[in-house]
Amino acid sequence: MTKSQEIGLSPVLDVEERIRQRRKLSDKEVEGVVCSDPEKRRKYFFSKIVDSHEIWTVWDSDELPTFTSSRNDLIYVWPAKEFADAYNSKSISNPRSVPIPIDDFIDEILYSEEGKRELDVGIFPVNGCELFIAMGRDDFIDKLLQEWRSRSWSRFEEKAEPNPGEDYLKKILRQVEGVVRTKPKPRLP
Repeated sequence: MTKSQEIGLSPVLDVEERIRQRRKLSDKEVEGVVCSDPEKRRKYFFSKIVDSHEIWTVWDSDELPTFTSSRNDLIYVWPAKEFADAYNSKSISNPRSVPIPIDDFIDEILYSEEGKRELDVGIFPVNGCELFIAMGRDDFIDKLLQEWRSRSWSRFEEKAEPNPGEDYLKKILRQVEGVVRTKPKPRLP
């Protein structure tokens, strides 16, 4: 079982559906988010990646670069292509924005068997702004799951009857009682 399955992060949209749902962000939205404080960018980031089921990274040719921090090495992530494309780092000579499905990001990058090292996640760094939120992978997973579950629950609530009422609840109770009273018939050899 993978780490993403273990923590209940499923189902993740397949690649065709993720591509279909992508939309170009308006310049106004990009500017509004880029100019916001790190905490607002963090909230926007988690909301956006739960909607899209993918995280954007900037690769240097065929490698995901890591950056040095005071604790662990950092990898930088963004919620959309426009933000990743706009990030410029002198240490990345051949930048390429790459989307990664959330479950693959967890399984193949954060909890990779190859690396055996713990990576921190730099949430949404922007050019001209030294401040961004860096999170350990467990804190990152906790925040992601918190947003994922809140969205899953709200989707469930949208499908549920708004105010089921006493008659509806009694009907469900009768069905449950009927199941409890019914015993399986013994099988004959």
